Amino acid sequence: MRTVLAILVLSLAAFSFSQREVRVELKSGTKSFEGSIKGRDYADYVVKAGAGQSLAVSLSAQGARPFFNVLPPGSQGEAMHNGSEFGSKMPARRLPSDGEYRVRVYLLGAAQSEGKTSRFRLTLTLSGKALPARTGASDKKIPGTPYHAQGPVPVRIELEPDRKSGEGAVIRRVGNGNATVDLRSGRLVRRVLFVGGKPVASDSREVMKVSRKGDVTVIRFGDRPSEEYSVPDAMIFGG
Repeated sequence: MRTVLAILVLSLAAFSFSQREVRVELKSGTKSFEGSIKGRDYADYVVKAGAGQSLAVSLSAQGARPFFNVLPPGSQGEAMHNGSEFGSKMPARRLPSDGEYRVRVYLLGAAQSEGKTSRFRLTLTLSGKALPARTGASDKKIPGTPYHAQGPVPVRIELEPDRKSGEGAVIRRVGNGNATVDLRSGRLVRRVLFVGGKPVASDSREVMKVSRKGDVTVIRFGDRPSEEYSVPDAMIFGG
């Protein structure tokens, strides 16, 4: 019986991990942090930012090589930057929405499974001015929401060929044609920042490709598989 209990305890220990969360006070400028992680542990650095600002991240280390992901507000785990794919630096990237951006530092592979230790230095730079949302006095909001308008938008999701429609919800911002659009298709959510009526940033790790069809902006992410959304000008500008 004792042997069985010992094996159970060792098994649970092999899968245990700890999370450390650091809330970063950074309205603009640069801050660096030193820390360490071991095995399956990870550390989150949470930065509150506004749509239109830019975030840059770099990571260096001694010992086992760590990686970092940048998780946008409301993310269920999908990253707008995946360090294991794109490397240890994220050049200044414009942010599409208001909220808390989570920079997660972690280990992979043998370093994770063998419980190796990494001592790291993480540098965060937040720059630019946020684009404030229009007040309800200047652009009436949908009651109980931050949105000024919402409605169906045509979508094409390669992994869901039967899906033809999703929903768009817009937060219009100060300035002509400035807005954040939430594009929802099933469980999938993309947030896109428009400036002057043109998409300039998103929370997808895929490259955003943009084209025009009449008074509609067509936004495409990825190639295979791909996602495509058609956003009418009226959603951005009102009317």
